[in-house]
Amino acid sequence: MRRRALAVALGAILAASYVVTASASGPHAPSRFHRVYPSETQHARDWLWRGLGDKQFSCLDALWHYESGWRVRAGNPDGSYGIPQAFPGRKMAKFGADWKTNPMTQVRWGLYYVRTRYGSPCGAWAAWQVKGWY
Repeated sequence: MRRRALAVALGAILAASYVVTASASGPHAPSRFHRVYPSETQHARDWLWRGLGDKQFSCLDALWHYESGWRVRAGNPDGSYGIPQAFPGRKMAKFGADWKTNPMTQVRWGLYYVRTRYGSPCGAWAAWQVKGWY
């Protein structure tokens, strides 16, 4: 139980601590779906990729590809919103007032949610594959 609590706390710290590490000319996060993303979204993807590594990023990439197509303004009639399809979308305000339009805010909240609820991006992806939602 202590290990789980520590992992959750670490996940929250990592998600909340945004430090720009990517350069404009550096390598970008791979897209297994062969998509090109708006620059702000790509920047958030790059941050995740560098922080998570290939395996965990690949799981999160697939999860959010199917949930929202990595679209910042993706919404559903049920009230889910953004890249991680937060329900309700306003939950993401915990990570910034710009939650409706900023991919970095959404990605930080989404990573926090995934780690808190499933332990890792691959844990969330596995749950999504069984249930069709996470």
